[in-house]
Amino acid sequence: MTTARDGSVKIWDAASDDAQPTILGNLVLHCENVPAAAFVNNKLVITGSWDQKLALWNVNDLIK
Repeated sequence: MTTARDGSVKIWDAASDDAQPTILGNLVLHCENVPAAAFVNNKLVITGSWDQKLALWNVNDLIK
């Protein structure tokens, strides 16, 4: 998982055999830097941003 200053968080397929990992999901809600993101369990991700918002994401809904 990576966070960005544009307010996005990307979940990557680290298990792929490709030289370039594929993006499994792109979490977009925040409008400012996202310095914090963590897996709560194997189904949930929580993100925190400078926009003073916390978001709880269901990973199963994001990965198609």
